Amino acid sequence: MGLPYAIEYLLTLERPGGGRLVNFGVSQLVIPVFPPSTSIQLTTSPWGDDYAYISYYSGFGPAMVPDNFTITLTQYGNLTYSAVISSLATGLILEGYLPITQSEPSISSITNITTLNQYYEGIVFFVRIATAADWELVREALATAVKSKQLAGEANRLLRVMAGEPALEGS
Repeated sequence: MGLPYAIEYLLTLERPGGGRLVNFGVSQLVIPVFPPSTSIQLTTSPWGDDYAYISYYSGFGPAMVPDNFTITLTQYGNLTYSAVISSLATGLILEGYLPITQSEPSISSITNITTLNQYYEGIVFFVRIATAADWELVREALATAVKSKQLAGEANRLLRVMAGEPALEGS
């Protein structure tokens, strides 16, 4: 699994004065015993002093039993994604850009729709952006990314998502 071109490009950039413009991040949530008919709500926002994250891959663990969980994702006050986690989703890495800032967190709801305890595992890969000034540098870099047609297309898609358009296509 290679990185999306836009993320790969951002990881090559440095801020004026030195240092990476963005850094890798990963977050994993494991609930070994998720009670039946129970929902949890997660609000995801950048940790510590980070200004923003841009999620690019997410997935569900291969040990999960398919069709036992529903998940919804809300951002900018809109339902962005809603699905039953099927056998097609478990063990796969799903690609989609999702910008997360302190002022625009991501809100997820996960529900065990069965009458039995279940195992849940989710993982998200993202890049970390330290400051609002770095966020603007990322936007400028994406707006001028023309090294290849594919990079330009992905950069344009990521810019649209950063501006508040729907994050996941086909939802």
